[in-house]
Amino acid sequence: MKRSKLIAIVIGSVLGLGLIAGGFLLMQTFTRASSEKPLEVNQSEITNTSAKITWKTGNETVGTIVSYGTSVDLANPQIQTADTPLGKDHSAVLTLLSPNTTYYYVLGTDKEYNNEGVPWSFITKAANETTADLIVSPAPTATNSGALESGQPAPTVAVSNRINTCKETNCAAIKAKLGKECSTQEYIKCIKAASNPSPSN
Repeated sequence: MKRSKLIAIVIGSVLGLGLIAGGFLLMQTFTRASSEKPLEVNQSEITNTSAKITWKTGNETVGTIVSYGTSVDLANPQIQTADTPLGKDHSAVLTLLSPNTTYYYVLGTDKEYNNEGVPWSFITKAANETTADLIVSPAPTATNSGALESGQPAPTVAVSNRINTCKETNCAAIKAKLGKECSTQEYIKCIKAASNPSPSN
């Protein structure tokens, strides 16, 4: 009788320790994955042949890569490792890009992270495009009396001639205009709608 109780206590202790260890490992994995998730992802310093990708992580991480390419499904992507070896602020410079081209990218080494189901994206500048090409001076404004204001320089306003409203409904036409008139999100929505048509009444 005493031996049976002793065996039951030993088995219960082993099972209890196993559950505690398993829970600890699970929490470690979850915490590590959460700390590696990219935050505040941004692209800047875009030229006709390069772009800088920046992001943050909850804890100090190392070894994150940028997978990028010109197709939204990132078939045969190119790889660029983060320039920062260890830390919470990360960056990677993509080079040898093609001018006036939409590039898509995701982040992550062991696990892939994207922009809520679709890759992040940016458009490189045209070969002959400069910052000055994107800035125009508006015409002088009129006062309440109808006379033009004078003596003050007109402010400059940054404009982009590539931001338009997508008017296409065909997925192939949307894909052809990605980064020009249509966005990645519109293309993804079109594909999903085509593969899951709404039932007829």
